[in-house]
Amino acid sequence: MNPDVYVLQPIIRKYWVESFKDNPLISGNTPVSSGDVVKDSFMYHLEVDHGIKICMDETGYLMSDFAVVDEKKFMWFMMRWQ
Repeated sequence: MNPDVYVLQPIIRKYWVESFKDNPLISGNTPVSSGDVVKDSFMYHLEVDHGIKICMDETGYLMSDFAVVDEKKFMWFMMRWQ
């Protein structure tokens, strides 16, 4: 497991609570990975709009790993939500 997951997880949780939970962005082209429409749309939204691809653990509630897909979008996300 990437040790930076413990740094990123509270930031993503804050983003979820303040910005996404009550107003999920569900689109028709969201790939299904967990079976939960809201979780899948959140992971897809993070990847496309903020440049972060996250992997969930077996429970589906905690991040197990992440990858930065777009460095510029990721930096803007971190500056805004950190």
